[in-house]
Amino acid sequence: MNSALFVPDGYVSRVVESAVRRALAAAPMVLLEGAKGCGKTWTGLSSARSKMMLDADANDLALAQASPRPALSEGPSPKLVDEYQRVPELWNTLKGVSDEDRNPGRFILTGSAEKVDDITRHSGAGRLTRVRMRPMSLFKTGHSNGAVSKLQRDLPDRRA
Repeated sequence: MNSALFVPDGYVSRVVESAVRRALAAAPMVLLEGAKGCGKTWTGLSSARSKMMLDADANDLALAQASPRPALSEGPSPKLVDEYQRVPELWNTLKGVSDEDRNPGRFILTGSAEKVDDITRHSGAGRLTRVRMRPMSLFKTGHSNGAVSKLQRDLPDRRA
């Protein structure tokens, strides 16, 4: 399913990508959840075949606000809807579109770690699979060689 169409330069693959692929095969919508800056957008882009960048593209935002259903229908699946919570009406439209066509792998949603009120009330059961993301380790990002520092090695073992 990884199309590599939108993989940003410098993207480091993540262990969670296999969970995203499984989720895309199981449900119409996949919601990537996690702390700000943990790589939700880049991970979503790595599996997307089309995209709607509501935080980065003013045209995408305007289209989603004016005509959410046609905006969601443009382009092949899976479609990344980045920062979906910027257009609150979009959640109900996504649910409706997913009810009409239950094929798996239609949408990848990314957004803030805060729960959007409609999603708290409407779990997305039967339509949505949530994938929890965590930040990568410094070793995985290349900012550490994984070695234990001399200071750490010289400290007494206090596990006893």
